[in-house]
Order: sequence, then structure tokens, then C-alpha cells
Amino acid sequence: MDLRNEYQEIAQQLLRSETMSEAIEALEPITSQPDEIQTSFLKFLGKEFNIESANILQAIHTLSDSKLVRKEARRRLIQLENKNVYATWTPPAGPSLSQALEQLTNPALNADNSAVVELESLFSDLGFGDMFSEPEYIDLIDNYLDSWQEGDGAGAYLCLSAGSPLRANLTEELWAEQFEHWHTAAAPKGLTTIFMEPIKDEQGQDTNQISVGWSIELSNSTVTPFVQGLVPQATAVLQENGRHWFWTRFELVENTETDELEIQNISDEGARLLSLSTTELENGLANLTDQIANLNDEDEDYEIIPAQEDEDEDEEDEDEEDEDEEDDYDEDEEEENALSSLLETGINLAAQTLYYYDVLVAQDNTNEELYVRPFELAHSIDELEHAAFYMQEYAAHVPGKRSTGLRNVGLIYLQLAEQALAEAQVVDEDEDADDEEEINQEYLEQQAQQFFAASERVLREAVAIDPRPFVATALANFLVHRRQKLDEAAALLHKAETEATDPEDRYEIEIGLAIIHREQNEPAEELKRYQNAIQLKPENQDLWLQIGMTQKKLHNYDDAITTLQNCIDTMPTMIQAYTELAKIYLEQNAESKARATLKAAREMDAQDPEVLALLTQTYLKRGDLRTAHRFLEQAEMFDEENEVVQETRQLYNAQREQQHASSKNTTQKRSPKKR
Repeated sequence: MDLRNEYQEIAQQLLRSETMSEAIEALEPITSQPDEIQTSFLKFLGKEFNIESANILQAIHTLSDSKLVRKEARRRLIQLENKNVYATWTPPAGPSLSQALEQLTNPALNADNSAVVELESLFSDLGFGDMFSEPEYIDLIDNYLDSWQEGDGAGAYLCLSAGSPLRANLTEELWAEQFEHWHTAAAPKGLTTIFMEPIKDEQGQDTNQISVGWSIELSNSTVTPFVQGLVPQATAVLQENGRHWFWTRFELVENTETDELEIQNISDEGARLLSLSTTELENGLANLTDQIANLNDEDEDYEIIPAQEDEDEDEEDEDEEDEDEEDDYDEDEEEENALSSLLETGINLAAQTLYYYDVLVAQDNTNEELYVRPFELAHSIDELEHAAFYMQEYAAHVPGKRSTGLRNVGLIYLQLAEQALAEAQVVDEDEDADDEEEINQEYLEQQAQQFFAASERVLREAVAIDPRPFVATALANFLVHRRQKLDEAAALLHKAETEATDPEDRYEIEIGLAIIHREQNEPAEELKRYQNAIQLKPENQDLWLQIGMTQKKLHNYDDAITTLQNCIDTMPTMIQAYTELAKIYLEQNAESKARATLKAAREMDAQDPEVLALLTQTYLKRGDLRTAHRFLEQAEMFDEENEVVQETRQLYNAQREQQHASSKNTTQKRSPKKR
């Protein structure tokens, strides 16, 4: 199954699920994939800006047994929420936990008990039924690298076999002591595992060796390690934060006493590449490229044709189709697993390709093409820091390209800063975050500030070298994005406006100036800029929404109604278009039109708090406090901090008090006077 083409179907199945097991089964095409495939798919969902994407992300965040995947889902939910796209999915009601646990403790009552079956199925589906389903080598290598990063010398030592040369015949205590001295000087942080895969022999059988690509920041890489082989040789280093890229091969052995895997030795694959000639590197690169091309050819064999439904089929044919569903599911699952394996292999091969390019650019650092291809490749697999490395070297070494390279570096740094902030926000919102996660949050916040500062610095350097619109708009829009030095940003954009001929540059100029006018509360000028921009990208529905909202601010209600209704017709899942349109109708006291608009919005998203709050206001205008209260409670249940929800609560309370006071006065007037 191609997840990107089939996620709408997954979302529908998720909404139809009535039990937790059914919800988990609906997500199985996603959760059965390796973590890196899942996170890549979740990043895709974060750019779809529709309720189906939000629902899948919400379900993954709730039900995934992978911490990494849950965090990525939360990041993408935040991304959608920033675009006012909210999930409507909520977990189905499960069995009573106390009842199910009571049954579990009483074997005589277990047979055919649906609550127990449901609970056991849930535990199994969440991964508790098979705690060791992942290959053992993953935990071993993860533990070693984590200990390496955290300065846990004893932990790293215990990952090594008794005969490992990396132990250097030292006792655990002495090894750990020397390791921690090295760790203090080198200060490693920000470990990222890029790929980890077993190496196969010529017959395609797994060997006892694992190939691992990883990267980490080192504050001081010149410190000599106390054991040869402890620190590999980096193929690339990003100067901004000292991130080093390593490629190593772990040789594993089984401890005959404990039957557990241990690390016998670690060889440096990166150092091997650095020793190769240009011809040898090009041959290796060509081999990897061919493998990726072959995977793309194989991918065509797994194209899944959606089942066609025929409403005119008679009941007998439908029954026959039902009987075949289980067989069809098995075939689909087999194809999904095959495609998943291809995707994972493809990502690993692409990552390995980058290591070859690292060495090639070091050997021939003026060849422009040797930077462009790996830059694009690194960007495509979300290796942004590696992409920044290529542009860093491109700017430094390719004649006449310094400003372009610095511009690209600055934009990537901005992406990295935003990414780090989003990840830090996830931890901040996690009430169950442990000490390790809070330390990581601090690191992420520091990283975000470092990359924001670096982005501005290199963009200014780029403009100083080359003030053309292509470069100047990048700095201006950075300042606009950060809501900093808007006068300077406006000056840059106005100057660029007189010179720009490229449509993309002109579009960026118009959007930047529109945002500046918005910040300066100049809606008429803001609208002009948006209207200029829409001429360049008429298909941009987000921009049409901004136009409608700005027309509303200017009280151009007829134009705003037309614009917002067109947004709804073109993109029915754009909930903010409904709410902005409903606000206009409420201002015009056309509560029936507002209510109809909001009811249509509820069909798209039944849990949007702003929709429910505005619906409350339509019933308040009618004087129907009972119905208004029902919708207001729902709105507060989903987001009581929402500004519109709080405003609606105040309106409701004021109208209720007024109604009570009026009712009290009427009662007093009707009461007979005492004689």
C-alpha cells in the first residue's frame, strides 16, 4: 500500500472503529512500518492540512508504542493546529479496566469474555505481548551509543564483549574513569542514528555485522581518545555546531553464558571511504545509485489497485466478495510488507550515498554538481544538518556561488530552529516527561536559539556580498518570520521590489510586505499585497483565506463572503473559512446563515472548539440558552483556553444573569401584595 495515496481510506476506517482493537487494526498499515518510514509519513501528513491527516496523527500519538513516532505525531499535530486544522477522532470506549483486570485474575471467568479478549488484544497490539519483537542488536547498539553520548562509561563497557579490543585490557572501573575524562573534554550531545542494518553475505544471509550511520555534536574533536577506535573518523563536520557524521560497522558475538549479544569490535567504515581514490568512490557511488534505481523498478511491481465497488451487484455476489476479503487482506498485507522493506532499504541506501559524497567533495571541492545532488538528496530524507553541510562547503569553495550557498544555509538553519522549537514544545506539553526528556528539551531550546542566530548571521553575510532580490528577500522574510526589525525588512523588500523579475521572488516580496502591513495594523495595504500575490499563485487557498479575512477587517462584507464561500467550495476541510464566514453573519445578525455555515463545518470537524463556540452564539441570539449551554460545554471540553470559547462563556453568563434577573422581576410583579 502506498500510504500517501491510501491515507484517506485509513482515516475512514479509523472513524468507523468501535473498539480499541479495531482502531489499532485500522492503523496497522502505518504502525507495521519501521520507525523511520512512519516518521517520514507523519511529516507528509503534517503538510496535508486536512482533518483526515489530523485524525491519523491523533490516533498514532495516542496508540503508537514507539516513543519516537508518538513525538513526531505530536509535532505534526501542532503543525496542523497552527493552520487551524484539528483532529475529530477520539479513542473508542474500551472495556472497564477494573472489570477486565478482575477477569484476568480469575482464570475460570476468562473463557469467551469479551472484555478480557479486548484488553489482551489491546496489550498485544500495543507491543506488550512480544517485548522482544525487535532484533536484539538494535537495543545493544542503541545502548552503547546512548552511553557514549551520556558519559556512562560503565554502561558502554558492559556492551563490549570480554575479548573486545576496545576494552584495552582495562578493568571496568578504570575504563569508565578514563572514558568519562574523555567525555568531559569532548562533550558529545545530540546523537542521531541515521540508519542501522545487518550486513548480508553473498548468499543474502545475515552476518554478525551491523552497519550503522550516525551523527553527533562534539565540542572538542581534537581530544585524543584513550582507546584506539573509540571515536571514528568523521566524513563531514558542520562548523556551526560541530556535528560530525560517522559510519561504523559493529561486529557482534553471542555471550555463551548469557546467550546475549555483545560488541566484539567496531570498524570505521568512514575511514575506509576516506582512504579510497576518486575512481573507487565513484564506482561505489554508482553501485548505490544502481541499487536505488533497481528499488524504484521493483516498486512498480507492488502497485495496489483499489477495489472497485458496484452498487448494482446482487446480494449473492456481495456475499462472495465478503468471503474473499480475508484473502485479499492477506495479499495486501504481503504487498505492504514488501513495499515497506523497499522504502526502508531505499532510505538507508540514500543515507549511505551521502557518505560517499562527503569524501568526494573533500577531494574535488570546486565541482558544483558534487554539492547540488547530495544537498537535494539530504533534504529529501530530512537530513537537514547534512544538507546545511553541503551548502556550507558550496559557499566556501565554489567560485561565484558564495552568496547563493549562504542564502541556502541560512534558510536551512531557520528550518532547523523551527524544528527544534516544535520538538521542545512537545516535551514541554508532556506532563509525564522524565528528567532525561527535560534535559533534551533544554538542549533543543538552546539549539533553536543557536540556529536562529546563525540563520540571521549568514543571511546578512549573503546580502552584504550580493544584494539581489533572490538573496535580499531571504533575509527580509527571516526578519518578518521572527517579527523583528520590521522597518529594515520593509526597506529590503521595497528595494527588491524595484529589481525583481522572477515570479517566485515577487511572490515572496508581496507576502512579506503583506505581513508587515498586518503587524502595523494597515489592512488596506495588507489586502493590496495579498491581491498582488494571488495573481502569481491563484491556486493558493491559504492565501485566499487571508484575503477573505482582510476583507472582513475592512468591513467589505460582500467581497469577504464571496471569497470565504469560494474557499469552502474549493477546500471543504478549511475550517477557518467557515468560522470567519460565520462571524460575518453574526455581525450582520443573520444567525440562521451563521448556524447553517457552522453546521456544515461540523460535518467536516465535529470537535472544533471555535465552531462549537460560534454555534453557541447563534443560539444565544435566538434566546435558546439550553441549546447554547450544550454546545458551549462541548467547546470547553475540547479547548477551554480558546479565545473565542472564553468570549462565548462571558456572553452566555451575561445573558443567563440577565434572563434570571428578568425572570425574578416578572415573578415579583405577579406576586400578590400582603394585606
